[in-house]
Amino acid sequence: MSGSGSSGDRHWTLISAAMTGALGLAALLFMTTLPFTALPDPIISLTSWFAWTFFACGFSIIFYTLSLMRSGEDRPIRTLANNLRNGRHRYLTILAGMTLAGFDMYFYMIMKPELNLLLPFWADPYLANVDSWILGQDGWRYFSSWNLEFMSWVYSPFWFFSILLTFYWLLLKPPSARKSAAIIAYFATWSVFGTLAQALLSSGGPIFYSRLGFGTRFDSLPVPELELRLSDYLWHMYAHDSLAPGAGISAMPSLHIATMAWMVMTFATFRSRLTVPAALLSLYIYAGSIALGWHYMTDGLVGAAGAGLCFYFARLYFARREQAPLVLQSA
Repeated sequence: MSGSGSSGDRHWTLISAAMTGALGLAALLFMTTLPFTALPDPIISLTSWFAWTFFACGFSIIFYTLSLMRSGEDRPIRTLANNLRNGRHRYLTILAGMTLAGFDMYFYMIMKPELNLLLPFWADPYLANVDSWILGQDGWRYFSSWNLEFMSWVYSPFWFFSILLTFYWLLLKPPSARKSAAIIAYFATWSVFGTLAQALLSSGGPIFYSRLGFGTRFDSLPVPELELRLSDYLWHMYAHDSLAPGAGISAMPSLHIATMAWMVMTFATFRSRLTVPAALLSLYIYAGSIALGWHYMTDGLVGAAGAGLCFYFARLYFARREQAPLVLQSA
């Protein structure tokens, strides 16, 4: 894709808002028709996303000011103020993008438990058997000697920070077709692929295998304290038909791996030096998804493939819109 900004930030904003709005309307429709005992609290659910967005914006301002000072700028604060004033449309667009992404994740986290109530879990034995057929045994056994306590912190909190900061990094890029395509792919991964794949292959994952009544196959799975508490919380919310913050159980597809794959493709699109570290982190989190019992091996593969398809079709759309070949641009 060319670096032309003819598509501008407005185009991805409209498409992202449409996908977020559609997901939100679907979640609201199910919320008003299904018998839930507790409704989601948007304040609790969105606080973390917007708090870290605030810190990311503050860090960017501090970093820019220090850069001005190091370059010998006589009045760095005045230059910063002029920059913010002259580029207010761009910065408002960045805030709009972060706001949309926060609500899109929020709406998905409402849709997730709603699908649990609508569609019974059925795919776990099949997914477990596919893993065993490919690997020769259940996947978690390959990682039983790893430091699972450390892995659990990387898998949950660090994944969240990585995705948020990557999306923010992308929003800071100048308008271009490739930027728009990457942003659209992000929203499509959550809003379209994530919900459809969960509906088609409803599964809970090894950590819930016994509780779902499929047998004792994964009873010897070693579960660190952090994951044990989280799984107990999710099961409690599921058993009580609750839409409380963070509720919902879904193994297929792995949105952890789907979004990590999106992150790698985004950095690769801009030929960023962060591509290799992001790929290594993605592989580690993929291993963690299996080792900690949240996912079967195939969940991550399907998740990455789904993110890849979202990215491919978004780039194809903007390539045709721009009438330019798919060419990588250096960051």
